[in-house]
Amino acid sequence: MKSSRLPLYLWLAALPLFIASIWFPAQNLPEKMETRFDEAGVATEWMTRNFHIGSFLAFGLGMSAFIIGLCFAIRYLPAGKLNVPNREFWRKPANHPIGCDFIFFHAFWLGIVAFIFIATTHFFVVSSAAQEDLAFSTRGIQGSAGVFIVATIAWCFFLVRFFQKVPGSALKSRPQKAASRA
Repeated sequence: MKSSRLPLYLWLAALPLFIASIWFPAQNLPEKMETRFDEAGVATEWMTRNFHIGSFLAFGLGMSAFIIGLCFAIRYLPAGKLNVPNREFWRKPANHPIGCDFIFFHAFWLGIVAFIFIATTHFFVVSSAAQEDLAFSTRGIQGSAGVFIVATIAWCFFLVRFFQKVPGSALKSRPQKAASRA
């Protein structure tokens, strides 16, 4: 069982797209722009364009790198700390690296979702700066956050599904719970 490297390649492809989605739209922003809004969508604070670009790039790259780095670091924990479905199987020395590789490469999917969420948030900030009334789309950002939450739940679901599956030969060697009760 070898982990697919497809998420890594897609993340590497998404990286320049994320940077471009922050950099190019922000070039049309005024030198000083609104960045904080109240609950009615009215601007309350401002910052420079360069600081705005740097903060969105840092936050997006940092969020994605944190997720991926955390999932990579799991491999350095003792195998007994891996708390997943079928933990007896996945804690074995032969299977633990396979599970850790899957977690690591699966993290790139969530890193891509983080890029999309931050880029979408940036889009709403830039579009509010283009309007005369400086109104921020609270419904747009709520929808974007909702999509991010649903995607994170789906990511967790697929992660758990992977660990629930155990190769066929391992299932035969596991004692059956119903047989042990009789």
